[in-house]
Amino acid sequence: MFQLKHFPRFFGVVTLLVSLLFASGCKDNPGKWSADKVTSKVSESLEVSGVTLSPTANGFEGSGKRADGETLTIVVTQDAANGMIKWDAKGDRGFVETGSYSLQ
Repeated sequence: MFQLKHFPRFFGVVTLLVSLLFASGCKDNPGKWSADKVTSKVSESLEVSGVTLSPTANGFEGSGKRADGETLTIVVTQDAANGMIKWDAKGDRGFVETGSYSLQ
């Protein structure tokens, strides 16, 4: 049975293990994000709503709508090796933006 006198040692070991996990690269790799996380980041960065993305071989593609009503076609490429996502967005009225996100 666990004795209270062992709690400080137990707590120290747990703290050390958790610290090692974070220090060893347990970062949230954008190159491996799910569609929901990618959608959220791209929506925020492009300031668009109603973004729907479908999986492709290298990431996602789909569409979204700007506040002025312009519809965007969005292509997102995931790069797990470099921990990043890149996107290209083209609007039906001429809007064009290329962007990326990575953890540094």
